[in-house]
Amino acid sequence: MAIAIRKATIEDVAIISQLSEQLGYKASVEDTQHRLSILEGDINNIVLVATDDDIVIGWIHIFKTIRIESGAFTEIGGLVVDTHHRVKGVGRLLVQQAVQWTKHLGLSSLRVRTNTIRMDTHRFYENCGFTELKSQKVFGLKI
Repeated sequence: MAIAIRKATIEDVAIISQLSEQLGYKASVEDTQHRLSILEGDINNIVLVATDDDIVIGWIHIFKTIRIESGAFTEIGGLVVDTHHRVKGVGRLLVQQAVQWTKHLGLSSLRVRTNTIRMDTHRFYENCGFTELKSQKVFGLKI
């Protein structure tokens, strides 16, 4: 396995869309393409893909944000590795790239949110050095 990490391109949208379904999100290729094209032009966002012999096997979206009460930080907006390539270090490589991007921006805090029922995901992030900061509920309002 020869894993490489690179910026996502429009040519990757079909596999990014498929991998998003493994994460539990239905995103059409068209929607994924539209979203990626917006993120590509935004300096506060980066989408990276992990490849094995030039085949995309995972992706990560990291974004910079600022909160009035707690300052600026980066956050992992999404991370998924294909089920056939999990537990091989691919996710850890993607997280390491998120750490490097955070440092490149001059920031010292990287966060991630994960569903309370995803216990394997919690262990993964703990094994990557993350510590739990808080539990919360997410509310939405359809407009």
